[in-house]
Amino acid sequence: RIRLPEGQTVLLTDTVGFVQRLPPQLVAAFQATLEEIKYANLILHVVDVSSAMAKDQWKVTDSVLKDLGANHVPMLTVCNKIDLTADPVLVKDKADTTSTVAMSARTGEGVGEMLSRVQDLLKGEMHEIEGILPYTQTGLLQTIRTKGILKDVEYRDDGMKIVAHVSDEIEAAVMEHLIV
Repeated sequence: RIRLPEGQTVLLTDTVGFVQRLPPQLVAAFQATLEEIKYANLILHVVDVSSAMAKDQWKVTDSVLKDLGANHVPMLTVCNKIDLTADPVLVKDKADTTSTVAMSARTGEGVGEMLSRVQDLLKGEMHEIEGILPYTQTGLLQTIRTKGILKDVEYRDDGMKIVAHVSDEIEAAVMEHLIV
C-alpha cells in the first residue's frame, strides 16, 4: 500500500514481471492469476532501464498484457534505476510523457512525479461528487479519504459539505446519503 499526494491509499501488486523467466507450461498454470490484471484500475509497467535486456523485457510484458486482454487498462510505464544508466538526463527526457515517467527507487529521484502521475491517471477513472454528507455518515467520509480523493470538506450546521473524486462503488454508497 502507498499513499498518493492527495491522501488516497492504493494497493500495488506485482504480477507480470516474472513471466519471461518461466517456462511456457508454468505461465499457463499462472494464467488465472495473471488474468486478474484485466480488472486493474491501472497498470504500472516497471522497466529496469539499467538492464541490457530492458527492451526485450518491455516487449515480453507488452506481449503478455496483450495476450491477457489487458491492453485496455490504463498504463504508466515507469523507467526505474535511472541512477544506474550512463545518461540519466537522456532517459528522463525520453520518459517525460503522460504515459511514461523516469525514476530511481533507490535514490528517490522521480518518485514524487511517479506518484502524482498515478494519482492523475486514477483520478481520470473517478467521478467528482459534491454535496452535503450528514454527520451520521462520518464513516463514509473516512472511506472517501482512504479510497478516494477528498478535495474539500467544510463542516457546517447541516452536515459536511464535500467535494471529492471517487470510484463507481464509493459513489453509489455516498449518493444514497448525499444531499445535493
